[in-house]
Amino acid sequence: ELAALESRRTETGAAAAKSAETAAAMADLDRELGELSKAADAYRGLAAAAARRARAARAAEEAELRVREAREEEARARAALAAESVSAEGEEAVQAEFEAARLAQEEAKLHADRAEEAAAAARASGLGREALRAAMERLAAEAEALARLEGAERASLAATLAAALREGEACPVCGSTAHPAPAHSLAPAPASGSGSGLPRDGDFASELPRRREARDRALAAASEAKARAERDAATLEEAERRLDAAREAHAALVGGLGGGTAGVTGGATGGGAEAEPKALLAAAAERLAAAAAAKRGLTEARRKAERLAAALGEAADRLRGAEAGAGAAREELAAAKAAQEAAAAHSGGEDPGPLLAAATARRAALAAERKDLELAVASWSAAYERAAGLAADAAARLPAAEAEAAASAEAAGAAREAAGFGSDEEALAAAMPAAALSRLEAEAADFERELAGARAAAEEAARAQGSGPAPDLVALEADLAQRRDAEGAARTRLDAAREERSRHERLAGELAGLLAAREELDARSGRLAALAALLCGDLSGRRLPFKNYVLGLYFRAVVERASLRLAEMSDGRYGLVADEGQASGRGRIGLELLVRDAYTGRSRPAGTLSGGERFVTALSLALGLADAIRSRSGGVSLDAIFIDEGFGSLDEESLDRAINALERARGARTIGLVSHVGELRARIPSRIEVAKGKGGSSLAIAE
Repeated sequence: ELAALESRRTETGAAAAKSAETAAAMADLDRELGELSKAADAYRGLAAAAARRARAARAAEEAELRVREAREEEARARAALAAESVSAEGEEAVQAEFEAARLAQEEAKLHADRAEEAAAAARASGLGREALRAAMERLAAEAEALARLEGAERASLAATLAAALREGEACPVCGSTAHPAPAHSLAPAPASGSGSGLPRDGDFASELPRRREARDRALAAASEAKARAERDAATLEEAERRLDAAREAHAALVGGLGGGTAGVTGGATGGGAEAEPKALLAAAAERLAAAAAAKRGLTEARRKAERLAAALGEAADRLRGAEAGAGAAREELAAAKAAQEAAAAHSGGEDPGPLLAAATARRAALAAERKDLELAVASWSAAYERAAGLAADAAARLPAAEAEAAASAEAAGAAREAAGFGSDEEALAAAMPAAALSRLEAEAADFERELAGARAAAEEAARAQGSGPAPDLVALEADLAQRRDAEGAARTRLDAAREERSRHERLAGELAGLLAAREELDARSGRLAALAALLCGDLSGRRLPFKNYVLGLYFRAVVERASLRLAEMSDGRYGLVADEGQASGRGRIGLELLVRDAYTGRSRPAGTLSGGERFVTALSLALGLADAIRSRSGGVSLDAIFIDEGFGSLDEESLDRAINALERARGARTIGLVSHVGELRARIPSRIEVAKGKGGSSLAIAE
């Protein structure tokens, strides 16, 4: 191998020289590639500048288009705002009509209620008279039955006395000794029936108290029915009086307000007394609905004008933004044009890409060729060094190896001669097969083991016998019998121990079953304890008792309805969210209230609200509670709500929204406001004013 490598030395030197030449050529190509790369960068800058200029031109055109669209939008918004106007006189007229319709509806409802009360009183009075007639008839029947029973009793007593009379003996009543017509009993025979009202067996002692008690009950019922009939008559008279007063008040109000339900009375009387109040109420409701619709229309018109004004402001903002964007787009177009001209000046106008690609390919080929040459030179050098080392090592080990081979040959000859073989061929011919030799070696080993066992047994018998006389077999047999008895006793104890062990194992099994049952009970009790902790709110980080959870469900229902009211009063800015919060330490979760702000998009605690915001929030919660009660109680509503103070903390716009919301939420209920705010006088026509004086405060009803 070393000689072959030495023959390739000249070839390897030529490869090394060619590798050096390749490195020089690569250096020249690197300089050329640097120049071409600079030219390519300049050319690419020209293309990028052209693309930038095109994008800037399109952006400038789009910006000019947005400016034109924004100007048209602003003009349309300005025209729409100018066209939308709310007349103050028309608003006052609609408000006046709404108040008149509301008062007329209230009076019509009062009239209908009074008519219903009168009808109910008339029905109750008729029922009372009927009940009085029935009670009097029952009283007469019971009194007649009692009189008949008392007469029968007297006749029965006379018959009993007559039965004892004897001819010639004096009567104990009249003293006469002649008895021409003795009395006899009026009681019916046992089989005669009970249609007469008399006792079948003549037992007047038990029947008379029962009849008297029935007569007394009938008398009490008749007295009660009479008193009730008198009360019903008085109630009917009072109801008719109140109905006449309500009818007169309604007629006076309609006549004073004008329009609306004034023409209903004459046309409704033909349908009966009950049809008139219902027709008046229906007409008043229609008038109120029409007035409310007109009022809502004014409110919607006002809101529409506000929205149009806001839209105009937004359109103006968009116009300013579009004009600013157009200016920026024009500046970008000028900058892109200047950058394109500068890139054209530095690039020369031609694409150096093909030249750069060709030079790059040539350099890659030279680099691959140089790598192959360097690899071949390095491989030859490594192989030459390895072969030279191996040759030197083999030359050093050769004398010792030759001496060791000679000694081994001499030892092999001596061993052959000692075995009786004259030559190596004879020794090889006498060799036994390996399988037979292994079998014989195994048999010899077995024989040696048996022989060693026999010798050990003989030695053990000799040691047992010792040097003394022969053993006493009788004594040994007696000792054997004694030992067998001891063995039987031991076996008996062993059986008893086994039984005890079986009992212990059975107890152990029962104990294991009890322990398993205990574990199951522990698991069940753990689940029950966890359930109890959950219901009692004893969980860490979630200390919410079950009753608070149930209250939380109702609380969220109230908050959802209150959130709608608050959004209406705050012009859509605020809403309410129920938050259970997180428990800390041993505290429990409460029912927290968060306010969602649409302006910021975040929720914050209710305590961060200002005074006016806090008041409208509390008012929304009250109205939400009323709505929740009505939805969960089968339509039952709160007929009256009183709000004490709080209006002074509202600005004019918030006060207007709050009053409008209260008017929409009022419906058929009464809402009382307690306030010192003077602006409310113009909004609330029906009010009670408190005037302070030196002699004390006085009340006055203002209409």
